[in-house]
This record gives sequence, C-alpha cells and structure tokens, in this order.
Amino acid sequence: MERRAQLMQEGESFGPFHDVAPDAVECMAETQQREQDMLAALMGVLDLAREGRTEKEHHVGLMDLKG
Repeated sequence: MERRAQLMQEGESFGPFHDVAPDAVECMAETQQREQDMLAALMGVLDLAREGRTEKEHHVGLMDLKG
C-alpha cells in the first residue's frame, strides 16, 4: 500500500500541465482508498475479537472461583 501511495503522489506531483494518464491516477486513488477502508474494517474486527477474548478470560476466571 505504501508503494501505491508513493506512485499516486508521484503521478499527482506532475500537476495539471502534464498529460500523465489522469485516469490511471484516479483509479489508483480509488483502489488505495478502498484498500485502506478494508484494512480499517479488518483492524476493527481484530480489535473486537481481542476484546471478546479478554472478556471470555474474565468470565472463565469468575467461573473457576465459583466452582
């Protein structure tokens, strides 16, 4: 993802006076945004799973004390 971001930055740095495949730069920007959104969503899922594991450990600890 970092490499794609560098390529996008390079393409955009040419400015509007250069005819540097503007459609390709736009497509790369859309793809980059979608992949960042997916990565953020996956990180959210992993955070929820981690919280669930911590909660379960707490519940198991409570059950062991009562048993």
